[in-house]
Amino acid sequence: MIGSVARRGLSFLGLRRGGARATAPQWSHRSAQQYEAAHVLAWIGSDAGEHVERLRRKVATPHPLLLAQFFQNDHDVWREFAEHIRGKTVLDVGCGPIPFVSFLPSEALAIAIDPLINTYDAEMRRVHGISPFANVRPYAQPAEVFIPELEGRVDGAIFCRNALDHLEFPAIVLSNLAGYAAPGCRLLLWTDVVHDKGGDAGHHSIANDVASFARLVRNLGFDVERLTPAAPNRSALEWGCVAVKR
Repeated sequence: MIGSVARRGLSFLGLRRGGARATAPQWSHRSAQQYEAAHVLAWIGSDAGEHVERLRRKVATPHPLLLAQFFQNDHDVWREFAEHIRGKTVLDVGCGPIPFVSFLPSEALAIAIDPLINTYDAEMRRVHGISPFANVRPYAQPAEVFIPELEGRVDGAIFCRNALDHLEFPAIVLSNLAGYAAPGCRLLLWTDVVHDKGGDAGHHSIANDVASFARLVRNLGFDVERLTPAAPNRSALEWGCVAVKR
């Protein structure tokens, strides 16, 4: 996620950017980081309450948005996933201010990667008096930087949502994820792939077309079990899946 915090963070909470189109691509790594920091800090102050309350109550079920996107809106599918990750390592890449792994069963070892973790954690503590990273092993660094101690160690699941189109080198990040994933690890992935007019200050296109991006994921050793449902009336072309590492 590296540039994905805001969006990843915002979209994790069911929020999206307002649909405004850039007149020309304006993306840069620096602009993406600034975009995310500004949007997420504002979100923490104004709209994080529902999700903070879920954290306080230790709600160990996914947000309805994620239940629909990755688990077919079926609690049995979610429970089967929760059983799969029990006692295993789970990783959230581009986790934003409230990692998905914060809501997983406590028996799982939760890890998060995001360059802005320290900024978001400090703001969450200041505004809401709670740290979403209290039971998470954080890596406050760009996702493009490979972490050797994680190689082949993530046997539960890797979650990467709304992050890759903020990143400077998204293909490198996907390669890193493939390196972290042990055989049988689940991949929960969703991203915008092709943006109208190339993107804006916070987002950029990461492939020529959706089919090429999907082929890259498969070529990195992931067998796709199911695709995420497409959202209607969006200008960007998206792709997501639940997959298993070979």
